[in-house]
Amino acid sequence: GQDISALVRDEVFLDGSDTEDLDGNPISYEWSFISRPPQSQAEITLADRPVARFMPDTWGEYVVQLTASTDFETKTAGAVVMVDPQSIFLSGVINSADEEWGKTTPDDMPDYIVTGSLSLRNSNIKILPGVIIEIREGNWILVESNSSLDAEGTDEEMIVFRGAEPLPGYWDGIRIASGSGNNKLIYTHVRDGGGGTNNDAGNVSFRAGGRLHLENSIIENSSAMGLNLGIATNPELNLTHINNVYINNQSPVACRANYFHMLDGASDYSQNQRAYIDTQGRSSIVNNGTEISWEKLNVPYFIGNAFIRTQTHLVLEPG
Repeated sequence: GQDISALVRDEVFLDGSDTEDLDGNPISYEWSFISRPPQSQAEITLADRPVARFMPDTWGEYVVQLTASTDFETKTAGAVVMVDPQSIFLSGVINSADEEWGKTTPDDMPDYIVTGSLSLRNSNIKILPGVIIEIREGNWILVESNSSLDAEGTDEEMIVFRGAEPLPGYWDGIRIASGSGNNKLIYTHVRDGGGGTNNDAGNVSFRAGGRLHLENSIIENSSAMGLNLGIATNPELNLTHINNVYINNQSPVACRANYFHMLDGASDYSQNQRAYIDTQGRSSIVNNGTEISWEKLNVPYFIGNAFIRTQTHLVLEPG
C-alpha cells in the first residue's frame, strides 16, 4: 500500500476497503505491526475491520501489514508509516485523560515542552523511559487530587524534568496534591526548579493529602529545597523515599520533625548548599500512634530553635 507520513499522537487511519474477492466470497481482515520503534507500545484498534487505526506514541518507522483471507486464499499487503520527530507543547489543564507519553524526538531534545503552568485534572498520565520534559520560566506541573503522574524510567533511560534554561529556580517544580498510589518518580532527574513559595518552594513539593513514591532519582539545582514536605503548613502526606540523590539545591529536604521517619539512610543529602535536613525552625508534634525510627543519614537533622514533642515510641538509630 501507499506509505504514510504522520506525527506523534496523530491518529493514523489504515484503509483496506478497496480489497475485494472477484468471486464475491466474504473477506476477513487482520491488521498487524511487522515492526515499530523499540520504545513504542502503540496498538492497532479495529484490527479486524477493513479500516483500522492507531496512534503513534513515539517517532520512527512503523511497518503495518493487512492480511485479507477468504475460505480459499490469503493475501497480504504492507505499508510504512513514517512518524517525524516533533516536540509536543503543553499548558493549561489536561482534563479527563488517560495517556502514555513516549519519546517524540531523538535523544537530548525535549519531547514535551511546558509553555504555561500545567494541571492534571481527572487524568492519569504515564511517562515512558527516556522522555525529556522541558518547562519554560515560571511554570509548574500540578497533579490535582483526582489525578496521577506515573514517571518510571530505568537506570539507562531516566525521565528528565528540566528547565528550558539550566538555572536554579527557573521553573517552580512538580506539586503533588493527589493521594493516588500511582504517583511515582522512579529513575527520574528533576532539576532547575524551586521558584515557588512556602509549601511549593522545591523541585518536588506536596499539597495536603499528597502521596508519592520517590526512588532512584536525582533532585538537582533548586533555588530552594530539593524536596519540600509541606514545610509551611505541615499537611498530611504520604512519602516512600528510597535511594535518591540531592545535588546543588539550597537544601536537600525541608520538613518538620514529624516526617523525619520518611527519609532513608541510603539516599545522599550531602551535596547541597545547606548540608542538613531543614526544619526552618518550625516546631512539630511527632505522633503517629506506633513506633517510628529516625534513620542515620549522611547529613544532620537540623532542629534549630524549634521544639519537638513526641507522643509515640521514637527510636534513634545508631550514629
